Amino acid sequence: MIAIASPALAERLNNSEHFGRDLLNEPLLAYNLELSLIEHWLGKNRIKFSSLLPAMVGQDLRGQRSLLCKGFGWTVMPEFLCREHLDEGKLARLKAPVADTEIRYNLVWLPSALRQPRLAYTRQILLHRLGNQA
Repeated sequence: MIAIASPALAERLNNSEHFGRDLLNEPLLAYNLELSLIEHWLGKNRIKFSSLLPAMVGQDLRGQRSLLCKGFGWTVMPEFLCREHLDEGKLARLKAPVADTEIRYNLVWLPSALRQPRLAYTRQILLHRLGNQA
């Protein structure tokens, strides 16, 4: 998970002597009201806050990207969802003071489900592509 904003906002924040304070003063775009992704990123980067109220909450990440590209606010999202916009210079990465975060997934396969050929095949493809032949 990376923090992103428009190039102009990212440059201003990345060059700020008070990155955390200045970041929290900018409008926040959030996926949900729980702010779990954002709180995790802020916590890992030791950016303390007393309350955090998003300027916009929406589960349409394309809408969030559109607002970000127009210079409105910042957010945290998976890099793969904004890589194209980063490469095109429409968005820029905020420099994490400590590190970016990640989400880890675990897939659990019930033996009875693997009796279905399509699921067994899908499992094998995933394991092969992830480099785990277990």
